[in-house]
Amino acid sequence: MSRHPNMKLKQTEKLEMARAIACSESKVRNWFSVFRDVLEEYEISSPTCIFNCDKTGFPLQTKSGKVLTV
Repeated sequence: MSRHPNMKLKQTEKLEMARAIACSESKVRNWFSVFRDVLEEYEISSPTCIFNCDKTGFPLQTKSGKVLTV
């Protein structure tokens, strides 16, 4: 943290009810189908080449705690 002063610890927030309800099995399956197509299109075959760098992630359950943010 001292090497990266723009990083901060932040308390996690609970998933909003509307977002939780909107997460259906068909939407999750569709997401993975699109994801698979992107992996094939860009010839990504190793999991070490995949990074999650977005702010929202893909949480199916939320837990309280702290996360590292920029």
